[in-house]
Amino acid sequence: MRRFGRFELRALLHKSQRSMLWLVLDPRAGQEMLLLIPRDKPGSEAAIQHWLKAVDAAARVQHPNLAHVVESGRVDPWPYVAYDRALGETLDERLARGGAPLPLDAAGWVAQGLDGLAFAHEAGLVHRDIQSAHLLIDGAGHVRLIGMEVAQELLP
Repeated sequence: MRRFGRFELRALLHKSQRSMLWLVLDPRAGQEMLLLIPRDKPGSEAAIQHWLKAVDAAARVQHPNLAHVVESGRVDPWPYVAYDRALGETLDERLARGGAPLPLDAAGWVAQGLDGLAFAHEAGLVHRDIQSAHLLIDGAGHVRLIGMEVAQELLP
């Protein structure tokens, strides 16, 4: 079993130039989680602290279309942010499982994601890496955006 700290890595769900999304098991809580990690590790302790501070600030912004952060932390030298898998499946997973959605469903998902993103932007947050895997969709079609402030500009 591959591990990342206490987390058991189950599957790499998505990898972009700026982040990686893993499906993991948290044996301490006995639940599946989604772990979002930057692709480039921060180059110093100050950079890690900056990353954690920005992600923690993003986690305090509440909106129905922004996913609640379960925890943020680090497994040296990698910082991470964790989300509850119960929030839904990624848009990529939904498309792979169900094929092309009805246009009205797709438009609703995009509108919900953009509503969350607009609220985050008004709060001064930046995403920098919006991917289809960063949209979680639950069984009722409710969308939540994950990954605010994960893909940061690295401090020198």
